[in-house]
Amino acid sequence: MNELWQALIIGVFTLVGPFVGIQAQKYLERKQAIQQRKADLFRILLTSQQDKSSKECAYALNLLLVDFSDANQTLIDTIEDYLNHLKTYPDSIEDKSGWNTWVIQQNKKFDALLKEVAENYDKSLIKDKQFKTINYISQREVDKKYEEEIIRKELLNILTAK
Repeated sequence: MNELWQALIIGVFTLVGPFVGIQAQKYLERKQAIQQRKADLFRILLTSQQDKSSKECAYALNLLLVDFSDANQTLIDTIEDYLNHLKTYPDSIEDKSGWNTWVIQQNKKFDALLKEVAENYDKSLIKDKQFKTINYISQREVDKKYEEEIIRKELLNILTAK
């Protein structure tokens, strides 16, 4: 009887073993794919700090709640706070003080968003509850943006006959 049980156990493990192995491999691949998507979104947000209106940044913001579906409530609240801020522009383009205040708030909220995304992506990125990043933009990019702004303003003046 003891040999029969041994043979039965060996037979069951022989049949079930490959199935369990394949399922375990699929599970690990899914976890790795989720982690890779999180890494991609985090990198997009990091590289778009200087151009928060870029389509790449908008893409990453729109996918945060999808790819960070297991996120803590703090990240969810931070995402909603940032998105709500983006919907509340100052009333007038001429209101320089209002725009400056709005941009300062946008930068603070974006930094908070980056910190929360970093914490939910990889806790080792946070040191002493701080997330440090280099926010560098090349002089060439600064000049390009400045020239584009001048061209837009001049074109607007021409089109509005000012």
